[in-house]
Amino acid sequence: MLTKHRIDGNGVVVITGAGGVIGRAAAVAFARRGAKIALLARGETGLRGAAADVEAAGGRALPIAVDMTDGDRVEEAARRAEDELGPIDVWVNVAFSSVLAPFWEIEPAHGTSPQMWAGRHKYLVGAATAGAAAGAAAGAARLLRR
Repeated sequence: MLTKHRIDGNGVVVITGAGGVIGRAAAVAFARRGAKIALLARGETGLRGAAADVEAAGGRALPIAVDMTDGDRVEEAARRAEDELGPIDVWVNVAFSSVLAPFWEIEPAHGTSPQMWAGRHKYLVGAATAGAAAGAAAGAARLLRR
């Protein structure tokens, strides 16, 4: 539960991009307060590692594999988080997509599929904005109901 901007042992937190460094660090910080944390990310390996870190820090982890650019899947993940952990108190959007190369040199072979590639940088910009928008919509809908 969230009381006076503090999470106690009953608090429910959702973190997108939980398999990455920033998301994982946020998850561990909430876990140290005893939070129940839904970990959302695409990569199974990162999710397993984040879940282990959360449990070791004293929290309860619910890893959910989801592509944040798919609004329907994000909504399903949010519903699952509430069904299994309880009402969401905090939603942290950390998910993003990037390529480690100068922007002008990015090509489809750097990790995006040709089907998603409809212009040199459209996928990366679209993934970043769609993921943030889907997360914000799912999180805000639940937080505003409370």
